[in-house]
Amino acid sequence: MNQYFNLRIDLKETDSTQDIAKKLLIEDINLNFLITAEKQKNGYGREKRKWESRYGGIYITAGVKKEINLDNINRLSTETAKLIVNFLKEFDIKSKIKHPNDVMALEKGKYKKIAGILIETIPFKNKRYILFGIGINVNNPPPKNIPATSMKKIIGRTLDQKKALNIFLENLEVFLKCL
Repeated sequence: MNQYFNLRIDLKETDSTQDIAKKLLIEDINLNFLITAEKQKNGYGREKRKWESRYGGIYITAGVKKEINLDNINRLSTETAKLIVNFLKEFDIKSKIKHPNDVMALEKGKYKKIAGILIETIPFKNKRYILFGIGINVNNPPPKNIPATSMKKIIGRTLDQKKALNIFLENLEVFLKCL
């Protein structure tokens, strides 16, 4: 267990890590938590747009209890996207942010979606919980209904899924400590 999250839940499959996070809040949880899933059956992004979450990707929700000015939500999305861009750089993948909540990676001369972000805030007692929902295409086949790609397609080989997740979570923890 890392030092930032007091609770970590790793799931093989779930409807949505974001929905699990909201259920934890209903149970009056009072700590920072992380939920990971190998597959989501009903993952979603902004405006409840479905996010195809097949085996082989990184799908997480990090719940962080913070005092936050709601005007800073867009900044949080941008900063989270920068975190993903830097993570992809570690694998020599060139990427850029597509505002407000997508990361696009360069594949064969074209930028395609490789990651999505959903930031939600939930009132909790006298503070707010920030839910960072993040999906990154690693080894999974990318969705076909949009121009999308995966780390595997760009690099040309299967990545060690657990290692990629751990590298991302280490970076996420540093990022969240700095909020």
